[in-house]
Amino acid sequence: MSAETLQEREGQITSADGKRLHWRCWVPAAPGLTLAVIHGHGEHGGRYASLAGAMAGHGIATYALDYRGHGSSEGPRGHALSWDDLIADAVAFNAKVAQEASGEVVPLGHSVGGSIVLSAVVRGRLRPRRFVVSSPALRVLGKVPAWKVGLGRVASKLAPSIALDTELNADHISRDPAVVAAYRADPQVHSKMSARFYTEWQAANAEIQARAPEIRIPFLATHGGGDQIIDPAATEVVYNRATAPGKKLIIYPGYFHEPYNDTGSERVFADLAEWLGA
Repeated sequence: MSAETLQEREGQITSADGKRLHWRCWVPAAPGLTLAVIHGHGEHGGRYASLAGAMAGHGIATYALDYRGHGSSEGPRGHALSWDDLIADAVAFNAKVAQEASGEVVPLGHSVGGSIVLSAVVRGRLRPRRFVVSSPALRVLGKVPAWKVGLGRVASKLAPSIALDTELNADHISRDPAVVAAYRADPQVHSKMSARFYTEWQAANAEIQARAPEIRIPFLATHGGGDQIIDPAATEVVYNRATAPGKKLIIYPGYFHEPYNDTGSERVFADLAEWLGA
């Protein structure tokens, strides 16, 4: 699709607690439906331009949020005082997208954004017709040092905004060297996670696992089989326990954490468009 027929815009919404949250969109002429993207931790919505371009070719618009502490949105980097604040950001964003979209809005969460979308669905805060999660961050691969877990729990109560380095290895996000290089050079990418964010995220994941049978809305779950950051098996567990009709799980053998930005992303885009019926 040519640049002339793909409209790109940016804007802001205000969160429930008064923070300015940035969003951007890529809208083709007469879109049939719209994706509302919630990104992963440490990144931002601008990294979904490739997804948006691919979806535009199928007549699908894409909106992407920078949730608090990320991208161009307000808030200390990598910090959220409560998980419900992140859910509220996603709900407010979806409401904004619904105001502008002419058809169905489909929430799409990647990594920690996938956990946010799943939490919002489980808690009844989002009630879309269907939704998508990509490599939802339900269980981290590799053992977090005991000292860091202990420090995080204490700091979460006494100094919740204290941030530690996630020590994420950028080589593990994609098999495409250009994607990895761009990630490392991106000034809006960070590796900070506050103590409170960490403990809230872990509690939310436990809730998602426990309440997975309450997921009754059709959804597509995708995960890279070669993900070295987040465990694909955890995605399979939640998928298998969910009672939603029309659910679908796709594990891409060998793909890393970001299938949308990985070598062979064309296959992932095609599967997404097919599931969406575009």
